[in-house]
Amino acid sequence: MKKLISGFLLLTVLLTGCKKEDSINTPSIEILDSSQFTQQVFADQTQGESELVFSTTAVWTTSELPDWLSITPDNGSGAGDYTVSISLLVNYTGEDRSASILISCKETTITVNVTQMSVTEDGSVPVDKSANINFPDVLFKQRLLDKSRHSIDTNDDGEISIAEAENYASEINVAGTWDEYYNEEGIKDLTGIAYFKNITELDCAYNNLTSLDVSQNTRLTSLHCYDNNLNTLNIEKNTALIMLYCGSNELISIDLDQNAELAILSCVDNNLSSLDVSDNTALEYLHCEYNKLTTLDVSHNTVLELLNCEGNNLSSFNVSPNFALKSVHCGYNNLSSLDVSQNTALTYLSCDGNNLSSLDVSQNTLLKSLYCVYNNLTSLDVSQNTLLEYLYCFGNNISCIKVASGQTIAHEGKDETASYCEE
Repeated sequence: MKKLISGFLLLTVLLTGCKKEDSINTPSIEILDSSQFTQQVFADQTQGESELVFSTTAVWTTSELPDWLSITPDNGSGAGDYTVSISLLVNYTGEDRSASILISCKETTITVNVTQMSVTEDGSVPVDKSANINFPDVLFKQRLLDKSRHSIDTNDDGEISIAEAENYASEINVAGTWDEYYNEEGIKDLTGIAYFKNITELDCAYNNLTSLDVSQNTRLTSLHCYDNNLNTLNIEKNTALIMLYCGSNELISIDLDQNAELAILSCVDNNLSSLDVSDNTALEYLHCEYNKLTTLDVSHNTVLELLNCEGNNLSSFNVSPNFALKSVHCGYNNLSSLDVSQNTALTYLSCDGNNLSSLDVSQNTLLKSLYCVYNNLTSLDVSQNTLLEYLYCFGNNISCIKVASGQTIAHEGKDETASYCEE
C-alpha cells in the first residue's frame, strides 16, 4: 500500500534525447514502448507505473500544465538524453483528475496522459490536514476558539485546521447555560466534532442539539450532553466510555451494547420505554428516573451501588442479585412488592408512591434513610435498623412503628395516628 504524502508525487520519465540521423534531417521523437504513454496513479502514490524512454532528434519543449502537475526540466536544449521528473500534488479533491503532457520536437509531438485517482490503494480519500474545518454552527466555533475554555487554535489565526483538531487531546467544553438552553439560544449543530479524534471528555450540555454522533471520538471516556433536545445519540463506537450523562432530552432509545466500560449512566427525564444494560457489567451508578420504563433488568449489574428508577411504570423490581447496592430510589412506580433482603449494604431506600402493603427491612442493618410515604403499609418494623436517622412513612395506614428499645430517630415524618412501639 502506498503511503499518504503531504508533498509531491513523483513519476520518472526517461527520454533518450536528440540523435541526428544521417539519412533523415527532420527532427522527430520516437518512443520504444507506446503503452507507457498512459500513466495512472493513486491519490497518494509516490511513483509512476513505469519509466518512459524517448528518442528525439532536436530541441524539445512541453505544454503548459495545471497547478497540481509539473515537470523538471520542462525543455531540452538540443540532442541528448534527458530524465524528466513529473511531480504531482496529493489529490485531496475527492475526484479523479487528468492532464496531458505534450512533448514537442519541431513538427513531432507526443502526448503523455496522466490520471491521478481520488483514492489511495486502500480506497480512502487523502485528507489535507492543513485545511480549515467548516463549522456550520457559528456559536460552536466561537466556543471552541474561546481561550478561556480551550487552547486549540495554536497559530491564533481564528480558524481550526484538521491538524489542530487532531492534535488536541484534552476536554472540549462547549456547554451553555440554562437560560440559553431554555430560550433556544444554544448550539444547534455539532458538525465538526468528528475531527477531534483524540479528545477524552466532551461537555455540550445546556444547548439545543437534536442529534449527536460521537462515533469518531473513540477515545471519549466522559460525555455530558444533558439538557438538549436530543432524539438520537450515537455512542456505538465509544468503547472507552466510562461516564454518560444524557438526561433531560427526548431520547426514545439508547444503544449501550458496545459500552462495556460504562460505570456511570444518567439518562433521566427522556422518553425511554426500555433500557438494556445487560452488557454494562461495570455499571456502578444508574440514574434512569422519569422515563416510561415498564421493566428494568439489572441482574447482570452486580457491582451496582446506586440505582434510581423513580417515576417510571415499573410493576415489578428485582434487586436480589445486586449485593453491592447502597442506595435505591424506586419511588412513584406501580410496585406492589419490594424485596431488599439480599441488599445488606443498603444505607438509603426510597420507595414512595407505590402500592406496597408490606416492607421488610430487617436485613438492612446499615440503613440510615428510609422513605416509604404514600403506600398501603399497615405496619412497619425498623427495630433492626438502629443506625436509622431519617424515617418518612406518612400517607399509609400504619398505627405502630416497631423500634428497638431506646431507639431514637433524628428526622421523621409520620401520620398522627402512627406511634412508635418498642420491642
